[in-house]
Amino acid sequence: MSRLIVSSPSFIGTSGSDLVRGQEDNTSPAIGIEVLKKGVIDTREGNDTIKGNATGANIDFPDNDGITTGVANSGIINVSKGDDTIIGTGTGGFEYRGIASGIGISNTQGGYIYGGDGKDSIFGTGNGNTELGTSIGINNTQHSHIDGGKGDDSISGTGNGGNATGIDNSEGSVISGGLGNDSITGIGSGSGAYIDPAHSDYASSGTGINNSKGSVISTGQGNDFLSGTGTGGAGTGSTPFGEIGAGSGRGIVNSGIICLGDGNDTIIGTGINQGIGFLNTNGIICGGAGDDTLTGYGTSIGIQGGTIDGGSGNDYFKARRIDANGNPVSNQGGDIANVLIKGGCGNDTFDVGYGNATINGGSGWDKLILPDFKTNYTIIGSSDNYTIKRDGFVLNVLNVEQIAFGGVVPHA
Repeated sequence: MSRLIVSSPSFIGTSGSDLVRGQEDNTSPAIGIEVLKKGVIDTREGNDTIKGNATGANIDFPDNDGITTGVANSGIINVSKGDDTIIGTGTGGFEYRGIASGIGISNTQGGYIYGGDGKDSIFGTGNGNTELGTSIGINNTQHSHIDGGKGDDSISGTGNGGNATGIDNSEGSVISGGLGNDSITGIGSGSGAYIDPAHSDYASSGTGINNSKGSVISTGQGNDFLSGTGTGGAGTGSTPFGEIGAGSGRGIVNSGIICLGDGNDTIIGTGINQGIGFLNTNGIICGGAGDDTLTGYGTSIGIQGGTIDGGSGNDYFKARRIDANGNPVSNQGGDIANVLIKGGCGNDTFDVGYGNATINGGSGWDKLILPDFKTNYTIIGSSDNYTIKRDGFVLNVLNVEQIAFGGVVPHA
């Protein structure tokens, strides 16, 4: 089977269940399905499947850096009505001392992918076969748009190997779940450190979801789930080149806008190995209306940077420092760092450990849960304005009516 190229005229499906498939192997670069700038795939009604697979060639000394892409779109992909599936898998070939990169779905140059009505699934898997390469499950960039449409949709990206990213949303692009109870999930697992007799390479990074400045991820209306898990590659012990540390793991990296919309939504960021659950650099995360849960797990920090706003509703904020197996560590100091967490309207709960940060409960009856006992802390002020100190950390707390400690009567 060869690469499927769609330009003009459009590729139009039927009212039945259609299969659109393209595959390209053992070449560099390789692309399974390529929809060009003026190209359109419209499968119309039915439970349709679009599937692109690509595998790069094995090259000892490559002349160029080949990127292998399962589905590459800079036109329009519309699966219309029905429970539809779009799958892209890109696996980079082995390139000795080269950069072998794999991208599952690449939506670029204003490309538009639309799920339409129905329970749709958009899956992208990128596999990078060298520690120097990259792997991206879903790459949405250059003012492009992925929209799940109406229905309970799933958008999932997985990056394996090299510097890995599950979902990369950048350069003014938008990912939207649309109406329904949607799931947006990104998983990135970086390669471990590499050593041979001639050289060594550092362990690679892993990022679940990256949302860059000017870009937006919106789950839309419904009870939605958004999750990013990043695992840095493993390091090594003593080597002839010295000790090589583990790569960094970032659950959700955000310098744009993430909006959960209306509904009882859940957002989770998990970072393993030098890990940060949420790295919210000058970004905004907004819960919208509804009883939302926002959780950050990290081997170094749970939630760091920017502003997190729960919006209206009874929201629950949680941060934990964890070990490599996902279990909470005994010392929860530094769970949060340089972040403003706002509860908004409603009876909110802040179960975020302690660190250099600011918490504003907003209106309603709000509660702060602190680990260990009251005697471990120095607390100054009243419910309108507390300053809480421990282990060199300073936590500023505004508009919180109750402070609870482990095993003791809550401090009002």
